[in-house]
Amino acid sequence: MIRGLLLILLLLPTLLPGQLFAGEAATTPTPAADAKVFYKGRLVSQEFKEKSEQGLVLFKGKWMPEDEMYAAKGYVKHLGTWTSPSRLKAIQKRQTLARERIKFASDWKNAWVYKTEPGHFIITSNVSPELVKEIGLAMEQCYNELAKVFGAKTAIKNINIEVYATQEQFLRESAAAGIPMSRNVLGYFYWGPSTGIRAFYAGTPEQTMSTLFHECTHLVINKVCEEVPTWANEGLAVFFESALRDEKGMTLETIPFNRLWHLKSMLKQGDLSLNRLCQLRGMREYTGEYYPQGWALIHFLLYAEKAKHRKLFENFYGALTKKAWDGDNMGIFKKYFGREPETFYPDWKAYVMSIEPRTAQECVAAATAAYTDWLDFDSAQEFAAKALELGKGKDEDVFLCNARLHLTLARWVSEPERKAEHYAKSVEFFEQVFPPVSDDPKAKKPSKSRKITPSYAADRLDFARACIGAVRYEQAQDLIEDVLSKKEFEFNAEGYSVLAYLAVVADDPAFKSIELAKENAKLAEDLGADQENKYVQALICLAENDKSAAAKFLTEAASRDEFGFGGQFFRRELARLTGMSRKVIVVEQPEDGK
Repeated sequence: MIRGLLLILLLLPTLLPGQLFAGEAATTPTPAADAKVFYKGRLVSQEFKEKSEQGLVLFKGKWMPEDEMYAAKGYVKHLGTWTSPSRLKAIQKRQTLARERIKFASDWKNAWVYKTEPGHFIITSNVSPELVKEIGLAMEQCYNELAKVFGAKTAIKNINIEVYATQEQFLRESAAAGIPMSRNVLGYFYWGPSTGIRAFYAGTPEQTMSTLFHECTHLVINKVCEEVPTWANEGLAVFFESALRDEKGMTLETIPFNRLWHLKSMLKQGDLSLNRLCQLRGMREYTGEYYPQGWALIHFLLYAEKAKHRKLFENFYGALTKKAWDGDNMGIFKKYFGREPETFYPDWKAYVMSIEPRTAQECVAAATAAYTDWLDFDSAQEFAAKALELGKGKDEDVFLCNARLHLTLARWVSEPERKAEHYAKSVEFFEQVFPPVSDDPKAKKPSKSRKITPSYAADRLDFARACIGAVRYEQAQDLIEDVLSKKEFEFNAEGYSVLAYLAVVADDPAFKSIELAKENAKLAEDLGADQENKYVQALICLAENDKSAAAKFLTEAASRDEFGFGGQFFRRELARLTGMSRKVIVVEQPEDGK
C-alpha cells in the first residue's frame, strides 16, 4: 500500500506540473498545427481560417490576394467575377443563342411542329426541339398503354397537342380559342369541331408529362366512350398520370404516395362510401377528396387479390366503349361487377391500408412524396434509408433520392452546422452517381448508362445547388456549364437560374456578382423558369435592400407550389428575410378550383 502511494506521488509532478509547482503559471493549450476548425460550413486548418479572413487564397504554395491569383491564371473579369477567356467566350456565345431563342419563342407562330412516327399526335410547341421530341415519345407510350385498356377503338390520328413555353402564352392562346383558363390549371383537353390538348411547360418535364398523361386519358375516354361515370374517368386519369416512364416504356403499377396517404388519413377519421364515390357526377361534385378514392378503386380492381377482379374491370370498360352507359351509375356497376360498390368496401379498405413501400423504387417514391408533399422529414429519412438497404449500394435512383432529401433538409433547417452537414451529405450522395474525375485506377468511374436526357440535366443542376451550399463554387460552376454546353440543354432555364443563384449567394468575391445574377435570372425568366427563379430574384432584391420587391417574388414563388415543399419554404423565407407575412403582399393570386 505504501509503495503504491509513493508511486502515485512520483508520477504526479509529470502529469500535473501546473498544479504542483506554484511558481509556474498554468497555460491554455495551443491548438496543434493540423487541428481543424469549423469555418464557413467546413472543417479547415487554423491557418486557412486566419488567412482567408485576411482575404488571401493559397495558390501554388503561396498565400496571396485573390485578384493576384486569378491574374496569374490568365483569367479576365466579367461583370465583377473572374473567368477564363475560353469560358467567357463560350458563355457569351451561348447567351447570344439564348436571346435569339427567347425572341423566337416569344411568338407562337414560330413554334416547332413535330408529328410522331406512328402518327397519333402532332406536337406543336415553342419549348426546345429536344423536349418536343421527348413529349412525342411520351405521348405515344401513353397511347400504347391506353390502347391495351380500350382496344382497337382507341384508334386516333393527328391529335393536336399544344405545349406552351410559358403560362402567359397558355392563358392568352386559350382565351383566344374561346376557352379561358385560370392560373391554377396546368392543362386541359378539348373536343368539338376539333380535338386536342393544351398545356404549358410546368417547370419540369415530369410535371408537364404528368399533366399530358392525365389529359390524354380523358381524351381517349371521350373518343372511345363519349360519356362515362365520373369516377371511371377521373380515377383512370389519375392512374395514368402517376405512371413512371423511360425511353423503353411506361410502368403503370405505381403508387402515388401523396394520394395514398391522403386516403389513409381519411379512412382513419371515419368510413367513406364507395356508393357515394361511384354516383358522383361532374367536377362540381367530384372534388379533391375523391381523386385518391377513385385512383384506389381502380388500383384495387386491377391488382388486389392477385388481380382477381381484373376481368370484371376489363368487361366494365369494354361495355363503356360500346356506349352501354345510359347515365345510371349504379346500374352499370352492378351489371358488370355483380354487386354494388359498397360491398367491396371492407376488402378495398383493407387493401388500401395494407399498401406500403416494399421495393427500393417504392421507397424512393415514398421518401420523395414525404418530403416534397407532406414535409414529413422523419418519414422521408426512414424511407430513404430503407431504399439504400434494399438497393444494396447499386441503385442510382436511390442515391439521387438521398442526395435530394439532404439538399431539401439543408434548405429547411436553420442551424448553420446542420445546414453544412446536410449539404455535405447531399454532395456525397450525388458523387455516387457523378463521381469526380480521378487518375486513381481504383476510383469509381462515371456510369456509362446515364444518357443525355432531361433528368440528366435536372440531376446535375441539383448537384450544383448542393455544391453551392457546400461552398464548392467552382465544382458547381463546372456542373452548370456541363449542362448548358450540351446542345440538348442550351436553352435550359433552370441552368441559368442556378447560375444566378450561385452569383447572388456566394461569399467568395470571385463568384459573387449581383450584375451577373441579374443577367442570368433574366435569361432564366425569359426561357420559362419555374418558382425557384422567383426565389433567386427575391435574393437579388434583398441584396439591393429592396424588401418590398423581394416579398412579391417570394409570394409568387409560394403560389406556384401552393401545397408542396416550395409553398411552405418560400412563405417561411418571406417572414425570415423580409419580416413580412404573405397576407400583406398584394400580388395576383391563383383562382380557386382545380
